[in-house]
Amino acid sequence: MSATQKQRREKGDGSIRFNQKTKKWEARCNYGLRADGKRERRSRSADTEAEVKKILKDMQREAERLREQAVNIQNVVMEDYYARWLRGKAMQLKPTSYDRLECTINNQVLPYIGMMQLKNVTTDHLQDIIYDLIDQDYSYSIIKKAYDALNECFRDAMVRGDVLRSPMMGVKLPEKTSEIPPAKEMMPFTEVETQILIDEAVRKYSNGTSVYRLGWMFVFMLCTGIRVGEALALKYSDIDWEKKTIHICRNSQLVINRNGGRRYETKIFESVKTKSSNRYIGLNSTAMEAQRNLQSLTGSHEFVAVNQKGELVTTRNFSKTFYGLLKTLQLKQRGLHNLRHTFASHLFAQKVDIKIISELLGHSSSLITYDTYVQILDEHKQDAVQTIDFIKPVDAYTVIDFNGRKKAPDAAI
Repeated sequence: MSATQKQRREKGDGSIRFNQKTKKWEARCNYGLRADGKRERRSRSADTEAEVKKILKDMQREAERLREQAVNIQNVVMEDYYARWLRGKAMQLKPTSYDRLECTINNQVLPYIGMMQLKNVTTDHLQDIIYDLIDQDYSYSIIKKAYDALNECFRDAMVRGDVLRSPMMGVKLPEKTSEIPPAKEMMPFTEVETQILIDEAVRKYSNGTSVYRLGWMFVFMLCTGIRVGEALALKYSDIDWEKKTIHICRNSQLVINRNGGRRYETKIFESVKTKSSNRYIGLNSTAMEAQRNLQSLTGSHEFVAVNQKGELVTTRNFSKTFYGLLKTLQLKQRGLHNLRHTFASHLFAQKVDIKIISELLGHSSSLITYDTYVQILDEHKQDAVQTIDFIKPVDAYTVIDFNGRKKAPDAAI
């Protein structure tokens, strides 16, 4: 090789060329493999060869640093990798959604793979997590959340180039109707239970003080079918006394307090669960009476449901009061959401159209209402069939002529 001949660079070192079209010098460098397995090549330009040589050296140092980082990131254990991934999610999710995701990762993901290195996690490891959660009789909802937390993290890892292929690509989530346990049983109150529940909720001591300070709110929820978070976020400005309606437009949720002090705090979000959840609901006479009684107690405050200090009532404390009420009545324990189920079941019993019920409940579609209350609908179908049971069996030895008169049968031949 002559002294004047330029030495060929090693493969991957990069290259320099003069672009005749742009009349500029270009530096090209290999930055490793992308998530799809193809090489990632980058180029930069300069006016002179000396400048582009300097640029190429900078690009080579940058590419080497990224390659070292990729190697190091694969050695990171999943507990640390998820911690970094969650920091990014904190800027994308609502506080309650973030709390739920963090809880899922801490309880259903990290106990299995927390101390494994990223590079060592396989499809079999992740599939075993799903099967083990099924064996432990977790609900479909919890298993699905764990599946989503795994799938989303490894998908992001592949996009970033931390892994070449997501091990979640081969993981199967069994269908909801197969071996996964069903969700919690829906337990609406019967008509008799509803009446005694209302009587107990508004009961007073002999001195006129209410036994349950916000007992009328339970009655109000029975009459409107609103969610717990919607009830606790209700303001007096949301009530139209003249039109007898309420506007549901915000939500109250219990979130982890990350600023120290109490572990949880109540936050009001100026949005509801879905677009359809932002709705107006008419108030019957019982609902109006409930609001008048609540106004006499908390009317000087912005929110309807506040404690004696004027602070927002938490879902947890509100639920404790409800459980105590059920215990006094010796009724089977069930969550506050069953007040909503009771509202819906009574509407179905009155043959109200499912589309109207869906709109009152704030569901995004009638299909969700149907799927939620399919058991109740099946019961009403059975009752409907019984209403046309008017055909009576005719005596085998009685003959009816065309005029509807009974006559003796002909003698047997």
